[in-house]
Amino acid sequence: MREPIDWSQVIEQLDESSTGELRVTMGSPGSAQVTRCRLLERFPDLVAETIGATLILRRAAELPEQPEQRLQPRKSSESTPANDLIDRLSRLGEMTERGLLTTEEFEVLKSKLLEELRRAD
Repeated sequence: MREPIDWSQVIEQLDESSTGELRVTMGSPGSAQVTRCRLLERFPDLVAETIGATLILRRAAELPEQPEQRLQPRKSSESTPANDLIDRLSRLGEMTERGLLTTEEFEVLKSKLLEELRRAD
């Protein structure tokens, strides 16, 4: 099993990067997508995209000049359907990464979760 990634350290590396970009290879495209959602929720000034299993992180165009204000995590919020969905997708992504689900199974389950969220609104 892979060692968990300390995303605060990754964001620090991004902030120190001369190119303003950092690429992280995840275990699967599904886990890259789920991680992208979680990072965007946690770091509002982050620009993140996925290409296959690669997560591409960039600084937002207009970051504050003070380093302590850059990419600050959002405060933990109350449980919402979107947060619950992110948690459930994350668990599915981890299961896919471990080989317990195929990418196809992940996509089917992800679609069901998204449909649940649409019905809840």
